[in-house]
Order: sequence, then structure tokens, then C-alpha cells
Amino acid sequence: MYFSAREKKILELLLEYHQGITQEELEALLKVSRRTVYREISSLEKTLHPLDIQLVKERGKGYLLLGDEQSLVRLRTELANEKTDDFGSTLERQRAITAKLLVEAERETIQSLAFEFHVSPATMMTDLKNVEQSLNNYRLMLDRVQGDGLAIVGDESERRNLLRSLIYSGVNEYDFFHHLRRLEETNLHHKSSNYFLKLVSNEALYVANQGISESQLFQDVTDNQLVQILLILAISIDRMNLHNSIEEEFPNEDAEFYQHAQKILQVVGKMIGQSVATFEVSFLARQLSGVNYKIPQNIFLESYDVTLSYQVRELIAAVSQQSTNDFRKDDTLFYDLSAHMSAALKRNYVSFDKEANPLLKKVIEKYPALYQTITKQLRVYFPQAQFNEEELGYILIHFASSLERSPQQRGANVLVLCSSGIGTSKILESRLTKYVPEIETTQVARISQMDCINFAQYDLILSTIFLPGFEFPYKMISPLLLEDELAELRLVLMKQSHRLPE
Repeated sequence: MYFSAREKKILELLLEYHQGITQEELEALLKVSRRTVYREISSLEKTLHPLDIQLVKERGKGYLLLGDEQSLVRLRTELANEKTDDFGSTLERQRAITAKLLVEAERETIQSLAFEFHVSPATMMTDLKNVEQSLNNYRLMLDRVQGDGLAIVGDESERRNLLRSLIYSGVNEYDFFHHLRRLEETNLHHKSSNYFLKLVSNEALYVANQGISESQLFQDVTDNQLVQILLILAISIDRMNLHNSIEEEFPNEDAEFYQHAQKILQVVGKMIGQSVATFEVSFLARQLSGVNYKIPQNIFLESYDVTLSYQVRELIAAVSQQSTNDFRKDDTLFYDLSAHMSAALKRNYVSFDKEANPLLKKVIEKYPALYQTITKQLRVYFPQAQFNEEELGYILIHFASSLERSPQQRGANVLVLCSSGIGTSKILESRLTKYVPEIETTQVARISQMDCINFAQYDLILSTIFLPGFEFPYKMISPLLLEDELAELRLVLMKQSHRLPE
């Protein structure tokens, strides 16, 4: 069970002052407002329910914990074993502070923030200065009112997109889908141990998942795209429930995205018991337009983008001329890269000092010259676009996959669990096929599909991320399968060969 620093302090006070502690005493000890205490108490009431403990308020005494001795001892044990949030770095802490301020409906004081994030008020002031500078890149600002605390104010759509980006960068796909699977309509009390994921309500995540599932539009998107869709929808639900609405319309080039958004929000509206404004539909349609959830379309379809096709062709030709490899004859590269660029150019990037993805860094380190060439040529053929390092890494993967592409080999039955997208999946398949002849078939699956997989049928399970609590033996690999990893895989398969079919 997870408790925030403030929730943990309230519970410790309630256990210490078992005769009761007043609203005013909690405000003074925590250095927060009356509304904040009400909100924390309301959250704790739900959290304590599975422990058979009630949090009540009695006249003349204040707040009390009611439960049998065994339940109270269990709560003390939970608190003693509870780890405080460790953000690992100053940058991660500043992301968490920004995310919290984006979620909060009321102003926060420097003292209360310092308490929650386990730093001194002086350190918190330094953190807030950096947060304030980062917000200058968006239509948002840190509003300070002496004696009344501080809050982030500004454009609602920017707030949601920035919050989505911060939460997404703070949670991995396995933890996200594990938490989502624990949520049921009759039991929404499960709390994630991840600080960022806890900023989205379980109710909103559940409703968002139902809306997306019923739409049946996203079976073919990657895990990280699905996480981002679910997050932006859940964040929007929480914001709508707080009466914070989108107040501008977003132009959409394709009416299809608007229809998809309408379909999803009709389900959401019924579940949350309110009608959804047209601007909300327009906002969600804009988010969906940045998701490549359709099969890549061929050049004979009416919706084929001639301008984009020309740019991609020119990019591939220029990279071929600048490198020692001719990519121009690889039609798969052209179609896959066209689909990727179509989505990438529509995507709303939020580059809040995000640390580089370590897996993409390995790709870049593997192909440094190719990476530099692609980066240079993108500026020539897509001069109006700005690509962050992560997006450049994914574009590089398409070219790297072309280098590694080869006919299928034969061997053992292998499952690869990969959350990083179609480009990463393809380079994995390519390297396994080319360099591990012991493999007969390779299936790549997303983390979100794990409930539908019969793991027992595979001779070897590989994963690009850590899978805590996974009951089958598996081996972690990098998306590039470097030489030492390939050698180790071949050795493992050779040792298993006596169990493989002839």
C-alpha cells in the first residue's frame, strides 16, 4: 500500500493522538489550508477501507481512527515499511513538483511543498525557480501571491499535455498496465506505488480504459502510444470533473479523428454522468491525430499525402548519398517511415528536460554516423519541424532496421515482450533472425497484451523492460541485441536444444 508523505504524517499523528486531533491542529502541524486537510482526509478514508479501519470526525475530539487492535497494528506495520518517495535526481523531483502543481485545485505554500518532497524551504525555492523557467516554454506560468501561496495558471490544453508528458516520463508501461488491470468498477481502491501515476484518479483511469476499449480503435498501437492516449483521456476526465474545461477549438485536418473522439467521449460522458463539450471533442481529436493506429496506407489511396511522400523519399535518398548504405530500394523503410513521420509531425511534443531514453541512447551509440546524417538531413527536408532526441532515435531505428533486415532463419520458438514501438520491434526481429539461426519463430508482443499470451508455449521469453512479479523465466535484452547479448542467447538456446523439436 502506498501513502504520500503528507498522508503518512496524518496517519502517524492519528495513531499518536488516539483520542483525536482537530482540523486546526492538522492545519498547523502540516502547514496547509483547511481545504487541503479535507482533501487528504477524504483520500485516506478510501485508502483505509481495505484495512477495515474507519477515519471519523467526532464532535469535541476531532479526527479519530476506529478499528480493532489487529487492524491498527497492521497499519503501523504498513507505515513502518512504507518507503518515502525517492525521485533519484533533482530533475526528477522538479518534474514531480511541476506535476503536483498542475494537478492541484488550490494554491500550495513553499513550506507544505518542502515537507511533502522532503527538502528544505531553501531547496524548494530553488526547485520552483527552475520550474518557473521551464514553464516559460508553454502558455503557463507560476503565479505567486504573497500570503496565499502559489499555483500554475494558464492555458488548459497546455496544462493537460504537460501533465501527460510528466506522468508518462515517470512511469513504465509494465507498472501502468499492471495498475490498470487491478482496477474494477466495484473496487477502485488500489493505489499505485508510483508517485506520478497516483496523480491521476483511479476512477478516471477506469473510465478512460472503458472508453478506449469500447471504441476498438487501438488494437494495433504500441504500448507507449496506448499509455499516452489513456493518460490524456484520464487527465481530461479529472479536469472535466473539476469543471476545468477546454475553451478553444483545435482545427483537425481529418474528420475521422473527430468521429473517433466523439465515439470515445460518448462512452465517457455516460459513465461520468455529464455531457461533454464540443471543445473537449476537438481537443481529444487533436491528440488522436498524433497516434499512428492505422495500417500504413499505400500510395494509391485517396488520403495519400503526396508532399510527405516526396519529403520522405528525398530524406531517404539524401541519407543514402551521405552514408555508405543505399536505402532507396527498401520499400518497407519508405512505407514504415512515411507512417511514422505522418504521426510524428502531428504529435504535440512536450520537451520538459526529459532525460534520454537509455535504450534509444544505445541505438544512437551503435550508429553515431548514421544518426548525425539523419539529423542533418531532417533539418533540410523538414525545416519547419522540431524533433527532440527521443523522436530522432525512433527515426534512426527505422534506418537501422533496414540495415539489419534479412530473410527469416529457422530454430526455436521465442517470445519478445517489447514496449518501445514498431521500429524497436522490427530491429529486434531483424537481429534475432539474422544472427541467431537457432530460432525458428519470433513473436513480438506488447506489455498490454500479456493477459492474452500462453507463455508456456515458448522456449525462450525475452523482454526489453524489467517485469517485477512475472512468474515465468525470462531474459532482459536491449532493443539492439548487442554482440555480447547475441552470443549469450545462442549459448542459452544451444543448452536448451535437447528440449527443442527436431
